[in-house]
Amino acid sequence: MNYLKYAWPSEGQFITDMLSAGFATMEEDQITFVDCYVHQIGLVESDPRWAVDIIWTGDVQFESLCVWPVPNSAVHWFAGWESNYAAAYEQK
Repeated sequence: MNYLKYAWPSEGQFITDMLSAGFATMEEDQITFVDCYVHQIGLVESDPRWAVDIIWTGDVQFESLCVWPVPNSAVHWFAGWESNYAAAYEQK
């Protein structure tokens, strides 16, 4: 599993991309994510894009949208996954 941080141009584009790629389903305006764990941060003061943290259970997707804040400096962390992100940051 891989934990990465992303920035989409908008929330709508994030939802569209996840649905199109099969990583989300929508029923009655309720989105369910598939094969990943998602935390939508939303807009942050330093960046107008839609911030999202994703833990992938399979292959990493949307690599062109990855952002790389310095470890331990971000708005959100999945508890216990900080070292996973830090290792990916160092590799990048």
